Amino acid sequence: MMLPGEGIKAGLHELPPEDIETLVWNAAQVPGDVYTDLWKIGAIDDPYFGRNSVKAQWVMHYEWWYSLQFNVTQNLTDQLVRLDFEGVDYACDIWLNGHFLGSHEGAFSGFSFDINHAIRSSKKNLASSNILMIRLAPPPQVNAKVAGRKTPWFGDYWRDLIPFGIYRPIKMVYTGKTRIKDVYLRPKIEANNNAKVTLEVEIENTEAEAKDITFTSTIQGKNFKSDIITTVFTEKIAPW
Repeated sequence: MMLPGEGIKAGLHELPPEDIETLVWNAAQVPGDVYTDLWKIGAIDDPYFGRNSVKAQWVMHYEWWYSLQFNVTQNLTDQLVRLDFEGVDYACDIWLNGHFLGSHEGAFSGFSFDINHAIRSSKKNLASSNILMIRLAPPPQVNAKVAGRKTPWFGDYWRDLIPFGIYRPIKMVYTGKTRIKDVYLRPKIEANNNAKVTLEVEIENTEAEAKDITFTSTIQGKNFKSDIITTVFTEKIAPW
């Protein structure tokens, strides 16, 4: 818990793994939210009971920091590594081993960062561990009036508390240096119970030279009977 801006002033974003235990951290669950974590450690009373949600409104005026220490032991020479955030409510800043990865704003959109430049691959010792730091900003507080009343927020704890937290999983994803970025399947129903299916695949080639990539796609109806359609094709993928 910090006043807005105080965490960076205190250097939390640059905290090395070996110093993580010099500070007092409380356990947090991800996916989860700030209010539930505070309730579990006894910092606030049960927001579902009585007017406890009103008493807990001080929580949304502070920024909250999450930290995770972890080790990566495999060889990353021929791999790309990224962090996928499926949902953070509402705004956050991300650091890995003191490297600023970026910021994100918006509760309903996922985002990701390439982390090869920042991640450490090593045996299990503190000096070569990784530390992920996430600054969760205070949630936006809209005070505009609608029909003479403040616009209400609705979350797990009703409208007295503006929801915020890391409410979706965070994943570390390993791929080769040529990887699939996106897949889009577009069906079009035609006459005589036939359908035309268009498959679009976005590929990223991070190597210096173009590569011949062979694709195999298999399409089959999930909630209806259909033939299994397999297509194989090769494309030359230019460097990204």
